[in-house]
Amino acid sequence: MNTKVKWHNEDYDLSCDVSKLEELGFTNSSWKDDIAPSYSNDKMQIFFLNRYKFDEHKGRKKYSINKILDDETLENIYETDYFYQVLQLAEDTK
Repeated sequence: MNTKVKWHNEDYDLSCDVSKLEELGFTNSSWKDDIAPSYSNDKMQIFFLNRYKFDEHKGRKKYSINKILDDETLENIYETDYFYQVLQLAEDTK
């Protein structure tokens, strides 16, 4: 079952079941001025992009995985359309 979160006052389909991320210690870290909803732990932030709805997401993959360098800085390390690859990277950061 896909998870939906409220983002900009509408239901946003994350196109996956984030309970697997939650089992790995990730929590909803969405912020209203971010490019998309996200889940993060202390090392990684994953954005859930929708290239069919938002111009800012066009040409990008569905999941954007970012390393957290400090409170204000992220480094994009990978983008993919496959949630199993997101989970593999998330498990590697445990």
